[in-house]
Parts: sequence; C-alpha cells; structure tokens
Amino acid sequence: MKKIICYLLMMMLLVSCGPQERPLVPIVVTVEVTMVTTTTASCECEVTADNDFSVIARGVCWSTSENPTIEDSTTSNGSGLGSYTAHLTGLSPNTTYY
Repeated sequence: MKKIICYLLMMMLLVSCGPQERPLVPIVVTVEVTMVTTTTASCECEVTADNDFSVIARGVCWSTSENPTIEDSTTSNGSGLGSYTAHLTGLSPNTTYY
C-alpha cells in the first residue's frame, strides 16, 4: 500500500512539473503615443510574436470607459507581425481615454 501511495505522489509531482504553457494570444506592445492634439493622437504599436496564431487584423481600440473592446472606437492597421501606427481621430478635448 505504501508503494502505491509513493508511486501516486511521484506521478503527481512529475505531472505538475511540466513545461510552461504558451500564451494563448499574440503579443502586442504599445510603444509610444505621439502627435497628441485636441482631437487626434498617433499610437505606435508592434505585434512582437504570433504564438503560432494567424494575426488577421491589428489596430487599436479606445473608449472613455476602462477596458475598451472592438465594439468601441477602433483603427484598422493591416495584419501579421511587425510595427504599425494607429491614428486615433474624433477625440474630445480634456477627456481621458483608455
């Protein structure tokens, strides 16, 4: 009985020490927000890794509410890996955007 318990504990230890899981999404980095005016801004971004997924669309989404989604204001900036500049328009003066 003790051997069975030791064997089960060893198996649990080996299974829990497996390799790290890869990220489930591509990696996007916001490099810098530049050229800010009262109604526009430019956002320099880069898709640095695709993690074996196809990057079919890239851009920026923004809102006056936290955690914007693609249902909010967006840009369309091509596809695939690499750098791109998103031009945000229609902004309101003295307003915080996320």
